[in-house]
Amino acid sequence: MSDAGLYTCKAVNSAGEVTCDIELIVREIERAEELRHSPLLLRHAEETQAPAFTETLQDLSLVEEDDLKLQCRVTGVPRPEVTWYRNGQEIVPSVNVNVSYEDNVCTLEVRNIPVDSAGEYTCVAENPAGEVTALGTVTVTAKMVKPRFTRELGDKICIEDKPVKLDCAVKGTPEPEVIWYLNDQPLEEEDRASVEIKPTRTETLHYLTINPAMPGDTGTVTAVVRNDAGEETCSSKLTVEMKKESPKFIKKIENIDALEHDRVTFVCTISGKPQPEVTWLKGDTVLMETENIHMLTEGDCYTLVLENIILNDMGVYTVRAKNVAGEQSCTARLRVTGVKPPKFLEEPSDCKIPEHGTAKFTCKLLGSPVPDVTWYLNDEEVVASENIHMEYTKKDNTFTLILEDNMPVNTGTVKVVAKNNGGEIEATAQLLVSGRAPTFINKPIKCTVLEGDTAIFRCSIDGEPSPKVEWSKGKWRKLEHGGRFKVFFDDQSEEHVLEIEGIQNKDTGTYTVTLTNEYGTETCPATIFVTDKPEEAEDWREQLTHITIEKAAIEEVQEYDWKDVLKPVETVHYDVLEQEAVIDLRHVEQETKEEEKTVKDVIPTTEIEVEPYDLTERIKRDKDESIQQAPEVTPGVPEALEEERDRYQRETKDIQETEEESFKLEIPKVKWEFTKMIEDVVTTEKGVAKFECEISVKDVSVTWYIDGVEVVPSPKFEIQVDGTRHLLIISGVKPEDSGEVSCIFAEQSTTANLIVEALPVFTKELEDQEVYTGRSFTLVADVSRPSILVSWSLDDIEITETWKYKIVNKGCMRSLSVHDVSLDDEGQYACAADDAQTTCYVTVHEVPLDFTVNLSEMEANEGEDVTMTCELTRENVAVVWMRDGSDLEPSERYQIISEGVTHFLKISGLTVDDEGEYTVHAGEKVSTSMLFVEEVATEFTVGLKHITAKESETVTFECELSKMGAPPIWLVDEMEIVSNEQYEITIDGLIHRLTIHDVTPDQTATYTARVGENSSSAKLLVEEVAAEFTVGLEDITAKESETVTFDCEVSKMNAPLVWLIDGMEIVSNEQYEITVDGLIHCLTIHDVTPDQTATYTAKVGENSSSAKLLVEEIAAGFTVNLKDIKAKESETVTFECEVSKENAPVVWLINNMQIVSNEHFEIFVEGKIHQLIIHDVTPDQTATYTAKVGENSSSAKLTVEEEPLTFCVPLPDELTSREHDTVTYMCETSKENVHVQWLKDGQEIEPSDKYVISDDGKMHVLTMHDVNIDDEADYSVVAGDKMVTSFLIVEGEPIEFTVPLECIDATENDTVTFRCEVDKDNTTVFWLKNDDKIQPSDKFEMRSDDRVHTLTLHEIGIDDAADYTLVAGDNESTAYLAVKGKACQVVAPPSGDITAEERSTEGVSNDRTSSHMNRQEVPLDELCVEQSAVTLHAQFDAPEWEHITAEDVASTVHFGTEDFSYQNSALIRKTKMAKKNSFAETCLISTSLSQHDLGDNTEHSESDSCLSQTTDCLMQHPEQCLIHGSQTIACHIQTMSDVEDKYSIHTPGSDSCDTFCIGCSVKFNTDVVEMDVEILTYDIAINRYKYLFGNKKLAYCL
Repeated sequence: MSDAGLYTCKAVNSAGEVTCDIELIVREIERAEELRHSPLLLRHAEETQAPAFTETLQDLSLVEEDDLKLQCRVTGVPRPEVTWYRNGQEIVPSVNVNVSYEDNVCTLEVRNIPVDSAGEYTCVAENPAGEVTALGTVTVTAKMVKPRFTRELGDKICIEDKPVKLDCAVKGTPEPEVIWYLNDQPLEEEDRASVEIKPTRTETLHYLTINPAMPGDTGTVTAVVRNDAGEETCSSKLTVEMKKESPKFIKKIENIDALEHDRVTFVCTISGKPQPEVTWLKGDTVLMETENIHMLTEGDCYTLVLENIILNDMGVYTVRAKNVAGEQSCTARLRVTGVKPPKFLEEPSDCKIPEHGTAKFTCKLLGSPVPDVTWYLNDEEVVASENIHMEYTKKDNTFTLILEDNMPVNTGTVKVVAKNNGGEIEATAQLLVSGRAPTFINKPIKCTVLEGDTAIFRCSIDGEPSPKVEWSKGKWRKLEHGGRFKVFFDDQSEEHVLEIEGIQNKDTGTYTVTLTNEYGTETCPATIFVTDKPEEAEDWREQLTHITIEKAAIEEVQEYDWKDVLKPVETVHYDVLEQEAVIDLRHVEQETKEEEKTVKDVIPTTEIEVEPYDLTERIKRDKDESIQQAPEVTPGVPEALEEERDRYQRETKDIQETEEESFKLEIPKVKWEFTKMIEDVVTTEKGVAKFECEISVKDVSVTWYIDGVEVVPSPKFEIQVDGTRHLLIISGVKPEDSGEVSCIFAEQSTTANLIVEALPVFTKELEDQEVYTGRSFTLVADVSRPSILVSWSLDDIEITETWKYKIVNKGCMRSLSVHDVSLDDEGQYACAADDAQTTCYVTVHEVPLDFTVNLSEMEANEGEDVTMTCELTRENVAVVWMRDGSDLEPSERYQIISEGVTHFLKISGLTVDDEGEYTVHAGEKVSTSMLFVEEVATEFTVGLKHITAKESETVTFECELSKMGAPPIWLVDEMEIVSNEQYEITIDGLIHRLTIHDVTPDQTATYTARVGENSSSAKLLVEEVAAEFTVGLEDITAKESETVTFDCEVSKMNAPLVWLIDGMEIVSNEQYEITVDGLIHCLTIHDVTPDQTATYTAKVGENSSSAKLLVEEIAAGFTVNLKDIKAKESETVTFECEVSKENAPVVWLINNMQIVSNEHFEIFVEGKIHQLIIHDVTPDQTATYTAKVGENSSSAKLTVEEEPLTFCVPLPDELTSREHDTVTYMCETSKENVHVQWLKDGQEIEPSDKYVISDDGKMHVLTMHDVNIDDEADYSVVAGDKMVTSFLIVEGEPIEFTVPLECIDATENDTVTFRCEVDKDNTTVFWLKNDDKIQPSDKFEMRSDDRVHTLTLHEIGIDDAADYTLVAGDNESTAYLAVKGKACQVVAPPSGDITAEERSTEGVSNDRTSSHMNRQEVPLDELCVEQSAVTLHAQFDAPEWEHITAEDVASTVHFGTEDFSYQNSALIRKTKMAKKNSFAETCLISTSLSQHDLGDNTEHSESDSCLSQTTDCLMQHPEQCLIHGSQTIACHIQTMSDVEDKYSIHTPGSDSCDTFCIGCSVKFNTDVVEMDVEILTYDIAINRYKYLFGNKKLAYCL
């Protein structure tokens, strides 16, 4: 309506101007009014008409590529506007879509309709009068075309682990699907197999990629294409060549320490292609599968399992992996520790304990490893808890079970089960829980008495069996009954009593009562004080009486009701002996006194005593007569009790006339008294005081008094009665309520004091406070009474009430409130009342800067305005605003405002870029929030338009959006387009363009620009142009092994191009690589060889381009060089290189020395790969290794690391020693000078007199002197990270010989007896003859008498000459029996040296001669006699010698045929003779002589060592060091008179050899008691000798 008015048209030129006016009248149009031509103005007022379809749409069914035509007729005024839709989407006219509207007929035409154009079509007609819709459904059926392969599969060859891609092209209608098969098995998309589909304008490309390819994929790949019209198949051959890899240990086996009978598992992971063959070995023995040996394989994981291992399984285990590419192995050591089954050294013992007692069961075990111990009680496993403890003491292998707080239910069998790898044992013991340990029920109380009075201690006890009670004073003085001391048991009160009469001052002190039974002892002290104050003594007596009354009340009144004893009868008669009333029968003694019953009642008299009444006479007179009724009850007895009595009787008992039965009626004392007195109460003001007493009679009326004034029940005073309990409760007590409180009934009373302590003035003190400026605080104190007035002050300045200070007094609360706090309000505040005050300190702080109102999260729509607000604790604070970490500056869109404590950020015209995190900084304080901007949808103002272009042209799609912002997404057939060389996406304000360069026919498609939910689409139609070569191939000359590339350029993208070599098609593989980059097609040939010289052709359609390749041959070289290697000793290493030509001869060198293949060096060649494998490398093989081919070479270093430190000689697993022995542990490490640490049971051993630690190179020694049982333990030696352990077993002392065996000389047919004595009785022994055990027989008689053991040989013969040994435990004693035949004669030496020829007897005599000589001990040598004569010379430096007669001196020596000389020194021991004519056994020293020429005098260290060892043997054990030969010849030595004392040794003739020295011993007759023998230096020369006695053995001795 605003458009109405006067409009002027003005025309102006140089000649002038002219104007014309016209008025526009706008009137409002009714909706029903007809508008024929213009909706703005109707010249004729006619009515409007809403649209209506006179002909509607019809449903249609079409076949693909048919033409669609939909028509309908519509009427309406004004003329309706018509819009067409398909499935709700507006239909835009295009090349194939035409829309027309003529003569009210609306037409939609679609040429070559595709299948996807089926759907619901809608025609919408609208005008200002309304809207109408016509619907029609169009069904499009696809045209059926049988699928076919437009490009079939080609054969493929690839290498393992490389990807392989197969492709084919198919065509068909409807769009066919392709199913892939490998070796007739369908291929599913998985990790290695993927399928890709790429549709083009004319066909669909299908790709199958297998990545990585595996040897198992070798076979036939089949593609089956099918649709509803049929199917077709094509196949190709896929060859995957295996990649050979030598075995490699990903994870090696590791050393294992295990226990005997364990299960052991060696695990390793090995890679290799083909899969290696794995062999397990122990040492050099190949292991086979058995019951206890299992070999498992799972993938590349290999496992060796050893079940139930034994000590023999210990050793080195090897796993060897081998395939065609090589062999690898690794080793590990299995160390098996022997186990000992559990053995009880001490079994648990039975245990008897009282209730609540503690039981302890202990056992000692021996076993290795330490056994696992489980305890059971009555076959149920015992688990550790608060009352159950299980302990283990490693030192002595003791296991302990402790059971606390036991009850009789725990009685039963305790079982211990010990188990380890060696076995399982068990032992049992009995647990008996009975009885009770002594305890005090009531302990004696402190006794305060007057001098001369009687002191009484009473106690009641418990225990089963009944404890023994002993009283004592001090530590040692026992108190017995007698004199002033009375010790007795009170049957009535069941208490043990000690009474001391006539107390004196010296009786003051502590007394002890001791309780004892089989379960323990309990003591309790009690003290006597002697006082001169009667009131103190009276207090003690009242306390003692109170305890007695309390106990009686508990036992007599509460536990028993006399009514339970009586039974109702018709009449009851009692004869009363006294005037006092008797209500109950208290004690009746009947025929069997086992069932005594006590009937108790309460009567209101202080005490009544009645004499016993004998009913015997009355029963005799009339046994059936009832007892007469008792007389009237004495006044004062409650009537209720009379009624109760009448209802009960005691039944009379039938008594035979011949039997008299005596009944005695005893009526004991009945007490009415306080059983619990009231006690003093001390409480504070306003508290509650509670007084409680108990009376032996229920529901008795009592009266309470305070300071003599009767207490009347009120809210303050509450009186309660509960049976025998009486309570007085006083609430809100005040100090003036303090006084004496009494409770009185009858003539009894009890009194106590009430003490009320006044409360302090201030019951609640002021508390320190901290407050900020500008705020308020309140101080509060509580006073004890409302009437107390207080005053307030600050730093001693009185505070009066103002607007700032508010003082409140309410009840007992006193408060001061301070408003609008400033820094001046800081100080000490005090609240004072009378002489008391309470203070506090108030600290005032400046208000800290902080946000009181933080920023809040906001959401807004794009284009709106928002305001963000925050508030601070202070005003006028500068703030900084930030968005996503960047400062915001004020601008047209951003306004920053501060108003006092409030701060604002206003943002106008929000954009999506404004979304983010907003932060405001105020000092160190930060407030943060998020602003979310909701984007408004973008619309297309100008849509895309259809384009038709020729192949290779450049086309551009263009659209315009309604706003700036996110660019649209470009799509081709719903596939997103990414900007690249072909597709160029540009933006120019609201204009968005998609430029497509070099279009191809397969780019004919629908292109869409989509932004949000809105989109605009248009079609591109590309007309195909035949492909041709724009750039052809060119000739190439290359050298062998180079890579060459033929490339050409065609005029069309994706034109199918085929490569040929000499007319044969080339297939892409590892050597020939075919690539396409746009219009550029390339053929790349890798590693060219001379035989690849040929003509190569590229063919596209009917066009082709060719070029020649010329390959020049070159010498072989290295394409992959050797690499340095570091390895550990004994490993296997491999040097590998690759040469440029196959089968090229490669020579291997080490430090320029050629390597020949052998067991250690293995040379391997596979194609271009050359390997040098070195087995069991050693450190000395660290060197430079070279591979040489022709003039080219490649070198690398091998560095071999030495093996880590190990124990070459470990400790023994177990070592046994005797007590007091010296034990030596020795071990050897693989390296010298290694520091080791010795441990005992894991604790380091420090050197001491007992422990001696020494090291010598690789040897490490631990020596322990004087070992004992405590030294039995695990001993370990640690070197670096290695440790070996040995267990030391210490056994008791061995059996010792107090009298050893002695050698015996005897003659044939004699009877001899060997006798010895040991230090232990009844020892088991056995006898040996030359290491053979002797069995009892007629010849051998063996006897044992306590410690004495004898062996008697009857009628001995020459063959009985031997060593005889008695073995006792680990010790033995040996003696030699020498058996002589006929008598021997001593040879007299000649005056000088004698040289004997073969068979010579010169200087030989059979006369036995005695001469004086000095006893010498000479080393002897065993030699063989062979056809020589001998002369021995011995020269001695002996200044003075004792005279010794040598009767029979013999030993054994054997002479050889070579020349010898010997020079050495011998230490001769000092010999003491016990008495005359004693036997001394002599060990002649034996040495080994080296062979030398005659006359060569050379010292020999080997002989020295032997000599020294034998001398030591002689010094320590002369009786064990005799040297015997099977045949010996005696010699005689004659002392010469010259200065040098030369001795000649002559051998007797062969006649005397057979009978003379068969087993000789040494015998000395001496006239002296002691003989000293000095150190000698001697020289022995052995000259050449000849055969003298055939095969007889020649002996000499000194």
